[in-house]
Amino acid sequence: FEKNPSLRIVKSKIVKMDAAPTVPDPLAGLGIIFMVGMMTLLMEGISYLLVYRGEDYKRAIAKVKELDAKVKKEKDMIVSIDKRKAHEKKVQRLEEELKFANQAMSGPKFKLNIFVSLSYMVAYYHLSNYVYRSAVIAQVPFVPVGLFKAFVRRGLATENVQHAGFGFLYTLTSMSLKVTITKALGFAPPRTEYSVWDEQKKKSEKYAEKYA
Repeated sequence: FEKNPSLRIVKSKIVKMDAAPTVPDPLAGLGIIFMVGMMTLLMEGISYLLVYRGEDYKRAIAKVKELDAKVKKEKDMIVSIDKRKAHEKKVQRLEEELKFANQAMSGPKFKLNIFVSLSYMVAYYHLSNYVYRSAVIAQVPFVPVGLFKAFVRRGLATENVQHAGFGFLYTLTSMSLKVTITKALGFAPPRTEYSVWDEQKKKSEKYAEKYA
């Protein structure tokens, strides 16, 4: 190394990359939260310009709210036994209309959601490999086990099993801030009586009854 200056440069770079913090860095954690918050605001701003302010999206939102109110009203209605079957068919028809209205509302956001997801993935890859590589970002107040331990400690080589890496904080922050900021800005889609899980449950029950 002494005779070749280029080797000294390579050696110094290797040492610098391996010299990651081995204790939790509060400032790094705050920096990650700030970056994710700013990125979420940017993505919501783009979503507003491309989707939320459009007349088609506004009409779709209004249609969903209108149908949801009708479904709730019909479900709360008390009917006589002789009219129950007709009433159930009416509720099913309204739920089907609500399902398609939800799909129409989600349609304009599909391509945008792909772009947003790719943006978060690119940011994660860059930060985890070039900025916070092997750095201890936080310390969890419990001992993680199994697959969760691998998630919390991804990229770390420290002996303290409670140390958390960049991926853990970035993922939690992204999930929580996305929901919080979207609701705070008033861009969250309306909650309705229609649920994908309920629909799948009904299909499973019908399938079970058919082949029981």
